[in-house]
Amino acid sequence: MNRKALILDAGGVLVRPLHGDWNIPARYRELLGDCARDVPGEAYRAACRAEAALLREDVLLTDVGEEYEKRLQFLKNVAARMGWTLDGAQLAAMAEDFTYNPERYDWYVDTRESLSRWQGRARLGMLSDAMPSFRAFLRALDLERPFDAVVLSTEVGACKPDPRMYLEICRRMELAPADCLFVDDRACNLRGAMDCGMAAVQMCRDGLPTWDGPCVRDLAELNAYWEGLI
Repeated sequence: MNRKALILDAGGVLVRPLHGDWNIPARYRELLGDCARDVPGEAYRAACRAEAALLREDVLLTDVGEEYEKRLQFLKNVAARMGWTLDGAQLAAMAEDFTYNPERYDWYVDTRESLSRWQGRARLGMLSDAMPSFRAFLRALDLERPFDAVVLSTEVGACKPDPRMYLEICRRMELAPADCLFVDDRACNLRGAMDCGMAAVQMCRDGLPTWDGPCVRDLAELNAYWEGLI
């Protein structure tokens, strides 16, 4: 089985949220003051879920400034649900931190080394359900360069496991799905990749496998698995 390309999800594979939740900005303690004690917490998570439609990742969106406006409205609505008394400056600072501060992401310690190892040895792609700011973060941290293609859901107008996601990255890389090994932490996304003709392996960094296919625990194990396919 000869695979020419390694297609990686981002969240749970290469990166995790700094504070354990994708909806928590990096500087929330500083910016929220006393209200920060409510974050993280189930009430905050419930408020974020209730307003999630404002930050849908399956809608076409490529402008980071537009994303900022959506995040600002999202935070206003969440603050209202939480009963927080925040002024406009606080909300704007929160939205700015959320949209423009790459420190809200915590990259796994093996990410950079592994990407460097694979660069030149394999065609590399990233396929992620993410907002436009994520691409800006990749560029700011020089983490876009190792990839032959990066496809975000907001550029396609669909989220995994929609077939359009897998077919789009194959189109950009000029490869057939059968040439690709897809890596994700969610079983539904892995099955979606397989339905499109890709091979798939689950990344299980922080938990047990949730499907009956192959699994790896980190990028070193992924590299060993990959080398067994090429």
